Amino acid sequence: MFSNLEKNRLQIRLLSGMINQVARELFPGANHGLVKFEITTKQHERMGSLLALYKKLVSESSTGEKIWDFPMETIFALCNYFYNLNDSGSCLEILDCTIGSQPDKVRAVLFKAQIEERMGRDESVLSSCDRALGMDRDNVIALHQKGLVLARLSRYNEALECFDRILDIDGNNVPARYHKGIMLLEDNKLEALECFDRITKIDSRHVPALYNKGIMLLEDNKLEALECFDRITKIDSRHVPALYNKGLICEDLEHLEEAVISYDAVLRIKQNHLPSLFHKGISLVKLGLHDFALDSFEKVLLVNPWHTVSLFNKGMLLSNMGKMKEAVACFDIILTVDAGSIDALYRKGLALESLGMMDEALECYDRLIELDVTHGSVLGHRGRLLSSIGRRKDAADCFELASVPDTAGKNAL
Repeated sequence: MFSNLEKNRLQIRLLSGMINQVARELFPGANHGLVKFEITTKQHERMGSLLALYKKLVSESSTGEKIWDFPMETIFALCNYFYNLNDSGSCLEILDCTIGSQPDKVRAVLFKAQIEERMGRDESVLSSCDRALGMDRDNVIALHQKGLVLARLSRYNEALECFDRILDIDGNNVPARYHKGIMLLEDNKLEALECFDRITKIDSRHVPALYNKGIMLLEDNKLEALECFDRITKIDSRHVPALYNKGLICEDLEHLEEAVISYDAVLRIKQNHLPSLFHKGISLVKLGLHDFALDSFEKVLLVNPWHTVSLFNKGMLLSNMGKMKEAVACFDIILTVDAGSIDALYRKGLALESLGMMDEALECYDRLIELDVTHGSVLGHRGRLLSSIGRRKDAADCFELASVPDTAGKNAL
């Protein structure tokens, strides 16, 4: 016959075995860290009842049984169970109870750091990482996690030290080199570019590094930047930022048909992507496809009726098509947003002239003069209008001022 103590101990061991089996069945990948799983009601009830009975028996035991006395893989599985129930507190309780007794302490401490990070406890994460590094100074996982937290806390020099330490250990560590590159973007662009370039040599399909490299090359080396964005779109044909930037480069290089193809690729993914709609319109204007360009600008204005640059380009196209009233309507909307828009006032004046509305056109030119615009075209149009209504002296003054060379390029239209 078993004594009560022996029965208690046997029950605890039996329950431990059952918990160990159920936990590993529920979270087979838990030893790799925190994992999101869907727990059914039945699974939750089964595990919950086992744990409740287990804790009760251990608390009542007088045999010195340790609570949560499980192999590390089971501890991780149990932490994942509580994590998936949004009970991070129980995860930390289990780890704090077991870390001291686990042979793989570093792994347990780093698992605790993961949970603390999910809870937003940055200082606690740093403490756990330092604890792990005290046991293993070359632990790359601890260095990387510490570096990320320090960067988030704007402690950039300390973060860089972590990533540099990783790279001293393993020069081909891509995550460390990437985060180092990101942190150097503001203060040391050349070294940041070197980081991204090195990554693309190690991993030619590393999209974030290719993208950042492309962005950094936009000003000084458009062809190499284009190559980066091309490589990205071959890896991921739905990468909107790469497609859009590819379009911008092609537009700038006057490869207009290719630009339109890139913008269309974006619009198949995001039909209301305003920058692509707008730049597609600009490219189509340059290609002489005015009807299609007008359609692009109108699509922009359906999403944002106050997109003044699209309104201006729409107005210009309508003017070129002889649709002066519609053009004036576009310029008027711009002037409700920016009453001092020189371009809108000038183009509105020209359209009103074409409509024979001379007084209204003169008002536009007078307003430009009030804004200190002395460009020859404005003065010339104003002078002709003044002459037509008999204000010959004012007209002569305009023509005289228009004849003065604008050596400074003041108020050029």
